[in-house]
Amino acid sequence: MRPTGTALDNLADPAEVIAPGSVLWDAYDRRRQLGLDELDDAELPPGEKVAL
Repeated sequence: MRPTGTALDNLADPAEVIAPGSVLWDAYDRRRQLGLDELDDAELPPGEKVAL
């Protein structure tokens, strides 16, 4: 995720972050593939959620 965050931070126009084809959407797709989106609703202590 860090390389993606860096790439998004370096975009000159904030609208490019959510534009079609942005690396943001690739990161969301990868997150879903890894099953991390299912952890959003998991009943984990706050400290463990932050670590994810």
